[in-house]
Amino acid sequence: MRVKSLYVENLLTFDTFELRLDGGSHTIVGPNGAGKSNIVRLFDLVSKGVDWASQSARNPAFIQAAQQVLQSFAGTHHHGTLPDRPAIVRLDVELTTALEREHLATFLRAAVLCTLLDETSRDPDIKFALSRWVESELTEDKLAPFFAGTLVLRHVGMSHLSWEVSYEFAHDGARYAWLLATRGLSQSIVPVASEQAKLPNVAPKQLKECLLGIPFNGQQNEPLPDPLPTFEFRLLCPIDNESITAIAIRIGTGSFDVDLQPFRRASELLGIPSVSISGYQAFPLAHVLAMLLDDGMITLGEQFRGLGIGGTPPQQAGPYPWEVLVSPLRSRAPWALPMRLFELKNGTPAQREKYRAIQETFTDLAPGRSFDVKFQAIDLEAMNLSIIGTGQLVLFPPPGSAEDVPRSRPGAVVTIVVDRTAKADLHPDDLPIQLHGGGTWEALVIAEALVEAENRFVILDEPALTLHPTWQRALRSRIQKAHGTFLVVTHSADLVPMDSASQLAQLVRIENEGGATQAHRFPNDLEAGEIARIVKEFSLSADAVSLLFARGVVLLEGDTERGTLPRWFESCPAAGSNMTPDDLDLAFYSVGGDKNFRTLVSVLEALAIPWVLVCDGAIFSVRQRQHIFEQVLGARVDIDQLRSYLDKLDSDVSKRVMDASVFNEVKTLGRLHGVFTLSEGWTTREKGTKPGTPPDDESFEAFVERVAPGKLSEAEDAVGDSKVRMGLWIAENVTCPSEVSDLYKQIIAVLQQRGLAS
Repeated sequence: MRVKSLYVENLLTFDTFELRLDGGSHTIVGPNGAGKSNIVRLFDLVSKGVDWASQSARNPAFIQAAQQVLQSFAGTHHHGTLPDRPAIVRLDVELTTALEREHLATFLRAAVLCTLLDETSRDPDIKFALSRWVESELTEDKLAPFFAGTLVLRHVGMSHLSWEVSYEFAHDGARYAWLLATRGLSQSIVPVASEQAKLPNVAPKQLKECLLGIPFNGQQNEPLPDPLPTFEFRLLCPIDNESITAIAIRIGTGSFDVDLQPFRRASELLGIPSVSISGYQAFPLAHVLAMLLDDGMITLGEQFRGLGIGGTPPQQAGPYPWEVLVSPLRSRAPWALPMRLFELKNGTPAQREKYRAIQETFTDLAPGRSFDVKFQAIDLEAMNLSIIGTGQLVLFPPPGSAEDVPRSRPGAVVTIVVDRTAKADLHPDDLPIQLHGGGTWEALVIAEALVEAENRFVILDEPALTLHPTWQRALRSRIQKAHGTFLVVTHSADLVPMDSASQLAQLVRIENEGGATQAHRFPNDLEAGEIARIVKEFSLSADAVSLLFARGVVLLEGDTERGTLPRWFESCPAAGSNMTPDDLDLAFYSVGGDKNFRTLVSVLEALAIPWVLVCDGAIFSVRQRQHIFEQVLGARVDIDQLRSYLDKLDSDVSKRVMDASVFNEVKTLGRLHGVFTLSEGWTTREKGTKPGTPPDDESFEAFVERVAPGKLSEAEDAVGDSKVRMGLWIAENVTCPSEVSDLYKQIIAVLQQRGLAS
C-alpha cells in the first residue's frame, strides 16, 4: 500500500493542512506543541473510522474501541471555527501489490454477485450463470479505478453526532463516493458532489438495473438477459442526483454459497464465514478496506510506550485468552509481538527466514545483543501473574477443557529473551526482555517493522525516546535502506537524514502558526550548489540539525559570543519574567566565520523558522566581498530595502567609500531586518594579535574589552583559550551590559515579526 497524501480541515490544531507523501521516507520535525503527533493521530483516526464502518463484520472489541476514538475526536474541531463548518480528513491511498488488489477484487466480485442474487433469483441456474459472468467480466483490469482512492472522514454538528465515512474513487475525470457510514444515504455509491450536497430521498438504483439492464418492477424472478452484457466500470458510476444501491456480501439471505467460486474465494481470502451463527450479517466494503489498512499501515509510537493512540488504553503483552493462540487473524499491535515472533520461528521456511532477518536487524540496531523466543509449559494455578509483562505471553487452555480443573491448569508462556555478548567485564545473560529496559524492547519492535516494511507504510512516532544515540543513527541508516515507505516523527537530530537532495525534499517541518498547524518544505528548485552547501553544513552536525526543532534561531558569527550572549540574554532586563531564550524556545548557533551565514539562513528561511543573526562589524563594510546583505539575499530572503541598498553601490568594490557614516547607515538598515552587531566599527586586528587588540573595533571580543576591560585575559587565565569556555566565564563574571539587553529586545521584536510566538 502506498499512502500518497493526508489532508485535514477543521480538526485538532489543523485549520487547513495537507501533507504530500511522494514516495520514499519522510521525516517530520518541529518544536513541541506544533502538531506533529496530531498527524499520527489522524492516520489512526482514519483506520478507526474504517473499523467502525465495518460494524458487525469485525470483532466487537475493535468496533467498540473505534467508536470510542471517533467520539473523542468529534469534539475536537479547530478552535474559532463556525459550528456548522465540517471537520474533514482525507487519506489518499493506492494498492500497490498484487495481493492487495486481489483482496479488493475478490470482495467486489463476491459483493456484486451477492447483491445481484438478492435482487434477482436464487435459482441454481441463475446463481451459476451470474457466478461465471462475475468471474469472467469483473477482472482486475476493469476494476482498476477502485485500486486508488481516498478514504474520507467527515463530521459536522454537535459532538454526539456520528462521523460519516466514505471511499472516493475517480473515473473519466469525475469523482464518486462509496458511502461506508452516513446519516441517511446507507452505503450507496453516489457522485461526490451529490454526497456533499446530500441527495434527496430518492430510492437508489438497483444493481441489476445498472449492470444487467433489468428494470426494477418489484419482482425477483425476472429472467437474465441472453447473452449477459459486457461489464463496464462506468456502470458503477451514477449520474448526478442518482445513487446505486448498497453493494455488500450478505450472510443469512440464502445467496452466499461457497459452492460458487467468487464466494469460496471470499471465504478463503477475506475470512467471510459460510454460515452466520447470528443469522443475518453484512460484510461491506469497509470490511476489506479495514483488512488492507491493518496490513498495509503500521503505526508504532505512543502505544508501545504506555499511551494509547487516540485516547484508547494500551494493551499489555500478556496474559491472553486462548482464542489469541488459535485465531488466524494476528494483530500487528506491539502487545502481540511475542506471539508473532513465536509463529515465525516455528512456521514455514519463508517465515523462519523472516524471523532470522528480524534477529539480524535487532542486533544491528542494538549492537552486542541478540534475542530468541522461548516456550515454557507452566501450571497457571501456581503461577504468580504479576510477573507477566512486556515480552511474555501466557496462553490459557480453553474453558471447560480436561486440563481446566482446580489446582491443575496447564498453560504456556512465550517469552522473548535477550542475550548480550560476553566481554571481559560483562558476563553473557539470558534474561527476559522486560529486564533489559525500554530501549531494548523498542529496538525489537522497530526491527520487526523494518523487516515487514516492504510495500507498507510505516509510521514511527518519536522512536528515539529510549534509544541510545548510536542506536538512533543505526535506525536512520536502516530506514534509508528499507524497502517500505516510512514517516518518522522525531525530536532527535540523530534521526534526521540530510545527506542528499532527495532527503532534503522529504523533510517536513511542522509549526503552529497563529493557532494552526502548518507544514514547510524545501523548495523544489534548489540548485546543486545550494544542496551541496546544505548537506555539508547539516549532514555532519547534530547541532545544526537541532535548529529545526526550535521556535526561533539566533545565528552567531563566533564561539565567544556563543558562550556569552545566551547567558547574558537569560539574565538581562529585556528578558523579564517570561521572555528568556528558554521561555521562547530559542536556539543559538555559531556559523564559524563572517562568510558562513548564507547556508544557515537559507535553511531557516525555507522551513519558516524565525531567525536573526549577530555578526562582527567587518562584514558590514561595503568594500567586503560577500557583504552580509548579499549573503541574506543569496539565501532567498526577499527584502527589497536590502536589495535596493546594494544596487546603489558601485559595481567595482574597490571604488566604494567606507566611513563611519556608511557603517552606521548599514548598521541601522540591518537592524530593521534581523541583521545585528555590537561593534562600533569595521576595522580588523593586525595579524598575530589577539581579538580585541587595537585597532580592532569590529569583533565581539573588542566589544567585551570595551564594556569589561581586562576580563578577556582573566577568562583565558581561568579556563584556557577555548572561546566557548571564555565566553561562559565572562557571562558568569560580568553583569549583562545595557547594550546587550537592548540588543535582545530588538532581537525579540524581529523574531516576533517573523512569526515567533511569545
